[in-house]
Amino acid sequence: MAAKITRFFVFLLLLALISLTVRQLYSTRPIKAPELKTLPLARIEAAQAIRKDIHPFEQITGRLQPAHKSALQFEVNGNLLKRLVEAGALVQQGELLLQMDDADYKDMAIEAKARLQQEQASQTRDQRLLQLARNNVQLAQAEVSRLTSLGKKSMTSKSKLDETRQRLLQLQGEEARLTYTVNTSQQRLSALSSALKRAERNIQRTQLTAPYTGRVNRVLVEEGDLITPNSSVLELINDQALDLYAEVSGTAAAALRQGQTLQVSVNSTELTGQLVALQRDPDPDTFTHPIRIRIPGDGLISGMLATVRLPLATLPDAIAVPRSALLRDSGHIYLFVIKGDQLERRRVQIGIHSGNLQIIQSGLAAGESIVARDVAALTDGQQVLLPKPQQATATQ
Repeated sequence: MAAKITRFFVFLLLLALISLTVRQLYSTRPIKAPELKTLPLARIEAAQAIRKDIHPFEQITGRLQPAHKSALQFEVNGNLLKRLVEAGALVQQGELLLQMDDADYKDMAIEAKARLQQEQASQTRDQRLLQLARNNVQLAQAEVSRLTSLGKKSMTSKSKLDETRQRLLQLQGEEARLTYTVNTSQQRLSALSSALKRAERNIQRTQLTAPYTGRVNRVLVEEGDLITPNSSVLELINDQALDLYAEVSGTAAAALRQGQTLQVSVNSTELTGQLVALQRDPDPDTFTHPIRIRIPGDGLISGMLATVRLPLATLPDAIAVPRSALLRDSGHIYLFVIKGDQLERRRVQIGIHSGNLQIIQSGLAAGESIVARDVAALTDGQQVLLPKPQQATATQ
């Protein structure tokens, strides 16, 4: 047993000596000096800033809408009697779409007509009575004149004269009343005539007809429903022509004119459209200008996507570079200008773009060489391997 313990302690001693030796050898090892490696020169694609007349454009996409879309309403109250059309029906201008119960409105027209006829008869009667009253006044005036001449001769004639004068006053009052009635009868006739016409129009308003040739898009009421004025009951569209609605920038709006012909693409099909609406004053919230471009609706339906290419004002003698040459950093725009075999990171001001060309407003001169692409990994002052410069080109 003692021999085993001795061998174990000997083993531990040898293990400690080996560990100490290894540590001493590691700490006294020779340290090799680091080697500086030369990075390979970056290969770049160069381009040259060019000066040329630029014909820019703005491409926008929107959805097609019907050229006309109307939410039709009744102007009177009533119950719907007949629903004569359904969604999708093609209707002609003036065609009856919905019929309201018109019995009450016909009765109102009959009453209005009866009141008008009664007033017309009263006018004829009053004109006749006025003529008789005027005759009676003339007779009473003659009698007053006769009795006046006799009044100086007897008390009887004087009493009679007073009675005749009183009778004359009564007749003159009746004449004045009838004169007023006859003179104002025309106003009453006009009011009653207007009431009759309004009642007749209300009968017509119980019928909802198509204001133009189009297609029924939705019917919102059923037979028997109680209809109130100013509530939409039917939606009518004109899909024989469709409008592309979009909102454009002020630059695009300034270059457009109403009535201008434009090319519209729908499902890879090129169509000729016309600019029918252009809002010159921008929307106060978005500062964009709504436009509508009308195209034929044959084979198309509302809601389809369409794209239009809007030509902008020509920029003469502009400096342009490839758009891929731009580096955006912290809200600024930079280009890498090639100076000998080194790069200069230069801040520039840009304008609009046209195709793959970017207009440079300031910071770069025509003819200067720049890095055309893959600029994100480059740094200011970096040495590069220069290729043969290429002029910037673009698809207009």
